[in-house]
Amino acid sequence: MLLLSHACPWTPTLFLFSAYPLLMVNIVHAAN
Repeated sequence: MLLLSHACPWTPTLFLFSAYPLLMVNIVHAAN
């Protein structure tokens, strides 16, 4: 991921968009 972020400036943005739903799912499961 770090190498990709150096190669493509927009990669971190795509990573955030892909990781955000996973984080929300983890939070929901942790709350239950």
